[in-house]
Amino acid sequence: MQLQAVAGDSDVTLGDFNEVARWVDAVGKITLSHGCMIHARICSQDSIEMASQVKVQSLYAPLIFTNGYRPTANYPTMDEDTEELPGGEDAGKGVGAMPANVTRLAPDTLLVRGDMELKAGSRVTSNLIVQGTLRSGADCIFIGDLKASSVHLGARNQAFRNVVSGGNVKVEEGCFIGKTIVAETDVELGAGTRVGHPGKLSVVSAGNEIKLAKDVGVWGKLAAGRLVSTL
Repeated sequence: MQLQAVAGDSDVTLGDFNEVARWVDAVGKITLSHGCMIHARICSQDSIEMASQVKVQSLYAPLIFTNGYRPTANYPTMDEDTEELPGGEDAGKGVGAMPANVTRLAPDTLLVRGDMELKAGSRVTSNLIVQGTLRSGADCIFIGDLKASSVHLGARNQAFRNVVSGGNVKVEEGCFIGKTIVAETDVELGAGTRVGHPGKLSVVSAGNEIKLAKDVGVWGKLAAGRLVSTL
């Protein structure tokens, strides 16, 4: 079915392969079934659920999630973590004893000249600026902001603040991003990823495309220069 625009004062459900030329707005939940295509924005005051092979320009809702989302899945909260983890200086795991290409710009900020690869289980409490590709192994923890030419976070990474990339951002399965993700090109969120949390909304922004796997939950906004799509 092809529609010009859709508005609802309660829930809205679009069936398989529905296409909307403009926008979809609803007070209640919006459900996008398999293969739907929305050529402009989607806004809900409740939530937006997306099945597989959905394509849309941008989305805004208190909760946006993909097929297989588990509301009871565990994810860390900022308040709990900041009470337990130190801030202000590097914890000494992963970065090590300050390699020659690492400079401390400020008490809470590290600059890496060139690429940086962190082993599994690394923990960095400083803000991190990488003048190259940042690649991390599984189960890494980042307390400060991350900025790099390209970012690839391994499985079950936790980044409690902003992730900014001059190129791509790829997030493997089971990760948590506390605040904003911004990429000049593409963002890919792996299965089980959570971005933001209830009451503290976030933004995922890409200059080109955002790709979402199954069981992804984002509290806030998704916006892409080309499209947001589900796998």
